[in-house]
Amino acid sequence: MGDEGGSDSHFDDGGGRIVADEKENSVRHRFKQWLEQGEKKPSHKKKQLSLYLAIILVFGIVLMVIGTISNNKDNDEVSEENWLQSTPPEEEETVQTTSNSESEADIIELEKTIQTRLKDMLDNISDVSDVDVMVSLEGSEKKVYEKDRTIRQQTTTEEDQEGGTRELEDGSTEEQIVIVRQGEQEEPLLLHTKKPEAKGVLVVARGVEDIEVKEWVVEAVTRVMEVAPHKVSVLPRNQEEGE
Repeated sequence: MGDEGGSDSHFDDGGGRIVADEKENSVRHRFKQWLEQGEKKPSHKKKQLSLYLAIILVFGIVLMVIGTISNNKDNDEVSEENWLQSTPPEEEETVQTTSNSESEADIIELEKTIQTRLKDMLDNISDVSDVDVMVSLEGSEKKVYEKDRTIRQQTTTEEDQEGGTRELEDGSTEEQIVIVRQGEQEEPLLLHTKKPEAKGVLVVARGVEDIEVKEWVVEAVTRVMEVAPHKVSVLPRNQEEGE
């Protein structure tokens, strides 16, 4: 009895091993199939991933190129704008320079004219001879034109919280040069020409060693030039050898 029981137990163990081996083989087979399928699927996914990466790369390059072109265009526009702003108006500067040159030339010419006339006048004074004159002017002649003036006055009355009132006055003045027609041209109406002020007058002459004669010369210059006496200097000329 004991031997039979042992035989049955051994048979059961053998059958169990067979079943276990079959299950193990089945699991291995399925795992192998799963691996093969896994190896095939990633290959397809890798192709899709590579395609996506290529598309993204191309798109990125396009964006970079567009951005570079846009930046270059903006820089060109800014550079052109800065160039236009930094370029000096040559025509305006030339006109202004010419105007200043003409003004200085006018002053010099006017000074020479006054010096000549003043010299001729002083040479006619008794006991005065061999006169030289130098005149320094403040500026050139100034022309004063007629202006049409419009004055506007407005008064506003305000009432405060305490019941009192106050008046506010607001005024403005507008001036416009009067234009008149001269033949076929229109010109501003000239009232008068203002003479330039003299900064100083120097007179060198013979005979002014005498105080009275010197006073005559100073008075003549101050009246003609409309200048203060302290701006007039009268000096005697050097005596030549043999005199």
